[in-house]
Amino acid sequence: MLHRIISAVLGVLTGLAGLVVGLGYGATALMDLGDARSSIWSRLLVVFVTWSLALSAWYMAYQFLKFARFGRKSAPKGSAPSDRGKQ
Repeated sequence: MLHRIISAVLGVLTGLAGLVVGLGYGATALMDLGDARSSIWSRLLVVFVTWSLALSAWYMAYQFLKFARFGRKSAPKGSAPSDRGKQ
């Protein structure tokens, strides 16, 4: 039960971090794409890195909250439904 509570807290914190990165830094990076003072490749790299971090944080938050809600990990691919409880 303690693992599920910790996963819920981490899920919320990770989701908030993804929100800050996505809306705070990612949106600003998208607005800076039209700036001609730096090269387009450096601006695209900044956009790619910030949105990759935001999407990764949201995915991690989803995984933490899914574990907190259902309390079990996904079964490995190829395992029969009767084998899921025997891991």
